[in-house]
Amino acid sequence: MCDDADSTDGDTQKNLYRDAIGDHSSDLNTAIAFSLTPPSGFGHVCTKVCQDVAAAWKSPAAEGWIEGVDTLGSSIKTAFSNYKGDVDDAYAQEPENVDVNDPAQSWKADWE
Repeated sequence: MCDDADSTDGDTQKNLYRDAIGDHSSDLNTAIAFSLTPPSGFGHVCTKVCQDVAAAWKSPAAEGWIEGVDTLGSSIKTAFSNYKGDVDDAYAQEPENVDVNDPAQSWKADWE
């Protein structure tokens, strides 16, 4: 047998931790698409409230309130989008398989 530097002794297993990160990423896609975005697909979780208040409450106080809630809604969506990016980065950095003989990686094969 040739001494191949890329060969392993066969003690690798699927990285279940990586799979869990991928599942979490999918859950975030659903949350961002359905819970944090209005049915129109535009805006953020507070867009409809802002529109309804703007139509019903005409005053300088309403304008300030709407601006604050609009900023809040944008910040919520941005925070989730940034977190989703971090989760996707973590997923990309994980190997598909891990060496079960390496204590630094073996726990990933037992992830629940």
